[in-house]
Amino acid sequence: MEFTGRHNGIDAHPSHVFEDGDMTRYSIAQKMSWAAFRETTKPEDQAYCMMGLFGVNIPPLYGEGCLKAFMRLQQEIIKVSDDCSIFAWIARIGEKGPRGLFAKSPFELRMSGEVVVSETGTIDEISSYTFANNGLHIHFPLEEVPDLPSDDSHGDDNQGLFLASLHCQSKKDDMYLSVYLRKINGQQYVRCRADELALTSAPPAPDSLQNLVVKENKHLPFFTRRQERDSAEELVVSVKLSDTMTWDRLVFDGS
Repeated sequence: MEFTGRHNGIDAHPSHVFEDGDMTRYSIAQKMSWAAFRETTKPEDQAYCMMGLFGVNIPPLYGEGCLKAFMRLQQEIIKVSDDCSIFAWIARIGEKGPRGLFAKSPFELRMSGEVVVSETGTIDEISSYTFANNGLHIHFPLEEVPDLPSDDSHGDDNQGLFLASLHCQSKKDDMYLSVYLRKINGQQYVRCRADELALTSAPPAPDSLQNLVVKENKHLPFFTRRQERDSAEELVVSVKLSDTMTWDRLVFDGS
């Protein structure tokens, strides 16, 4: 496999990784971010070249495309780890969803280098998840979101949204990360507002854990590496939800 690393304003992996070789101290999101701007000779190698970072193996199937290869890699990772930081990704600006919980390329974790390992054990003993033909079965702390201000750019209404806490923090500011979910049927959800992560100052409530299924979209749009790199500028804004509550959201705007 041949590849070249690209910094493009994003920190590369810390040098002490090479000194002690201890990969356990880094979250899945952090390790994914190291490969966010990696360019490979074959597109599938964007996923295959990371197997060693996570101690997993998937059979190379050249010709399947980078999207399917990266999906298979993530499915293998969740078999051996319950670190929810794997879901701490952000789509390119303008791609609102619906989406599942899996990223479509390492690039979507380009800004996750500060995300630490999730603390799922502090919520409940049940923290494992499985992938089935109807989506990802997972236990998430879930909280309904008050109506957000109108935002036509999302292409859908802002009612009926839920925040699913990943129970991992950014070591940059100690904020907790959550993703937006929308209920579609019973206990089935999809990720919406996929180009955002919600930031909260407090951890999720211990009694908020729910069993749900997050469906994967099998028809995700594909973007070229150039289109992805064009969206790597960071923008942090605050969203006032009520007179007593404000949530921050983290988005990336390439405009």
